[in-house]
Amino acid sequence: AIVDAVGGVDLAVDCAIRDLPLIDAEVPAGAVESVEEEGYFVLPVGYYSMNGAEALWYARSRHNSSDFDRGRRQQQVLRAVWRKARDTGLLNNVIQLWNEGSQYVQTNMTLEDVLGLVPLALSLDPSHIETFTLARTYHTTPWQPPDGSNVQLPNYEPMRQLLDDFYTPPTTS
Repeated sequence: AIVDAVGGVDLAVDCAIRDLPLIDAEVPAGAVESVEEEGYFVLPVGYYSMNGAEALWYARSRHNSSDFDRGRRQQQVLRAVWRKARDTGLLNNVIQLWNEGSQYVQTNMTLEDVLGLVPLALSLDPSHIETFTLARTYHTTPWQPPDGSNVQLPNYEPMRQLLDDFYTPPTTS
């Protein structure tokens, strides 16, 4: 609903996504039926404009990827929503966005808190936003304890390097 409220989002798909139709989501218009598996759809690499239900399929899908990949795609959708709201001037009408969005998002922030963040949101430069994500089998090792759950154990050296990068303040240049 929030993606639809901003008029949809534009997303760059950097690896093909393959999955079944998902509950409460729509297979994106650019997806094609899989020739390998009946009932599956493949969204090829490319640039897509998606409505809310299509973005939900893209963000939730995990058949041929991991939870780490899914988390990265969810962050991508959130950044696309922010970018669209900023580029279309919707951030200038925060009260309307607050009224529409608060029925879908649970937060302890008040409208006054959000209004105080608007200047920051308008001044953000996406090229200066750095993201850090874990890579399965590089930063972690999959393991299954006797209870049958799926666990990721940290690989200490790659994880330490990622955390060092995360906690190191940016240079002035």
